[in-house]
Amino acid sequence: MAGIGFRFWIICALLILFGCASKEDAPMKATAESAPEATTAATSGVLSATIGGTAWQATPVSSEDNDDAIASVDAKSGLVTIRGTRNSGSGPELVEITLESSHPGTYKLFPEFGHLQTAIYSIGTDTSQVYFIQEKQSGEAMISQSDGRRLSGTFSFDARNTQGKDIRVSNGKFDVTIKQ
Repeated sequence: MAGIGFRFWIICALLILFGCASKEDAPMKATAESAPEATTAATSGVLSATIGGTAWQATPVSSEDNDDAIASVDAKSGLVTIRGTRNSGSGPELVEITLESSHPGTYKLFPEFGHLQTAIYSIGTDTSQVYFIQEKQSGEAMISQSDGRRLSGTFSFDARNTQGKDIRVSNGKFDVTIKQ
């Protein structure tokens, strides 16, 4: 009989403990009304393109890196740099676009000599694998959304390395956090 009393009180205590948990304490399933917590990818951003006919997407270069796709604004000049990186068999790859403003609009990309709006694509640390927009080449970047914290848009450009090899970067898309 004493055993039944002890079990009775344990069951009562458990019912009280779990019965007092509020709806706010219970884990929620993600629904259309409740978005899940932000993930690293959503925090850092997305940058993708077709480079030389091959799909390319920014990914963290190292396990400590969550800046695989990000934007930054120079406080003095106001220049915006949108950057995506990934690791490949040839070393780190980089797509970088520099614009004069973070405001929505279409921006022409030119050779970097004398122009502030330009773009590059580089493979590894070999300087011969850095592709710049050269004379008679150009590109375009369009910022479709900008709220001071994130930038979204599209880009494309043609570039050449120091060996004279041309490359086309097309179908570029970005949705990145502005690093403060």
